[in-house]
Amino acid sequence: MEPGNPKYDSRDNCNAIIRTATNELIRGCNNTVIPNSVTSIGEKAFYNCSDLTAVTIPNSVKSIGINAFAGCNSLESVIISKSVTLIGKHVYFPGSRSIEWSSDINSGGPVVSYDPPTMRPVHLNAFSGCSSLNSIIVEQGNPNYDSRENCNAIIEKETNLLISGCKNTIIPKSVTSIGLCAFEGCTGLSFMIIPNSVTSIDRSAFSGCSNLASVTFPDCDSLRYIGIRRIGESAFCGCSSLTSVTIPRTVHSIWAKAFQNCTNLTSVYIPDIDISIDPTAFRGCSNLTSLNIPKRVKPFFYGCSSLTSVIIPNGEKVIPKSAFDGCTGLISITIPDSVEYIGEHAFRGCKELKTITIPNEVIVIGREAFHGCTNLESVTIGNEVMIIDEGAFCGCTNMKSIIIPQSVIYIGQKAFPEECKVIMEECTS
Repeated sequence: MEPGNPKYDSRDNCNAIIRTATNELIRGCNNTVIPNSVTSIGEKAFYNCSDLTAVTIPNSVKSIGINAFAGCNSLESVIISKSVTLIGKHVYFPGSRSIEWSSDINSGGPVVSYDPPTMRPVHLNAFSGCSSLNSIIVEQGNPNYDSRENCNAIIEKETNLLISGCKNTIIPKSVTSIGLCAFEGCTGLSFMIIPNSVTSIDRSAFSGCSNLASVTFPDCDSLRYIGIRRIGESAFCGCSSLTSVTIPRTVHSIWAKAFQNCTNLTSVYIPDIDISIDPTAFRGCSNLTSLNIPKRVKPFFYGCSSLTSVIIPNGEKVIPKSAFDGCTGLISITIPDSVEYIGEHAFRGCKELKTITIPNEVIVIGREAFHGCTNLESVTIGNEVMIIDEGAFCGCTNMKSIIIPQSVIYIGQKAFPEECKVIMEECTS
């Protein structure tokens, strides 16, 4: 930056752009040496500086912005000075109103009220996508953060939240949450052991860790620990080396896209627990081959194209919307007598299905429930079905005939393919 610029400078030949009035470093490069007069490192200041190998944050710096060093894929070591008191940014919450949060940010739940007005920090990993990072040190004496037990991570002292990790991180047993994007894009990470103390894994915590082959979740039988309650949105999205996952008994919810595109995932074990699973949680897990879904678990395996067989447990009353949508390899499905409702798009595009039996207790077959099941030849509809919604069997080109029981009171438009002969069961009384 030329001398005399009224707003910016490159003091001390630092190879960076600094906002003079605030001493904020807004743009650096591979050769930047952060001056000791800089008080903050701005959002994306070193974004994609692919040849940057080491960073030492001087004692003058108080805050590091979101994604300040994101994409620095040659960065190997980071030293955070004891002066840094904020990693992320502050967000203003006005008083006397409810603020809706993703629970990935606030482990207390999705709706939080703040009164009077407050400023709260949102912690996002400043080192997301730094795939070569192997050492993270927070200097002793930092009031807000530490790297306890030489863990190679940044942990917020007050909340025991792990904010940033690297391929050599060992999560201490005192950590209670793994934060937003904490290991995002850490392609050098090959395994992770999550201790009993952790209760939540936040949004995108391990997203894009493509070489992560093993995750060990705690199995908390001890009353001393609560255990993991929530696996957040996109928490393990794109972890393409994962082959099997065992969900702990303590988990209450698996959020959207939690395991999306884990393309080598072949086995998922879900214990018989009360748990909420988002419809997209396992979307795109193209090598998932078989599942025995426990009682009380809503089946959601959208786009699992290698899934070949499914047994839905007796007691389940609803097959939800898009539960097996796009499971193109699904050959057999066992629907128990307890099911009363088959949701919209439930089996859409399951083109390897040849036969299906709709149990007597089913009342509704939802819109396009079996749309595009091109090999479906035989369908038996139970004698309590009342509604066959629009396009329910549309595109099932191998269906030549179907018998409709007397119980049916509504058939939607294009419910059956044009070439299918629809036979209405005659009243025998």
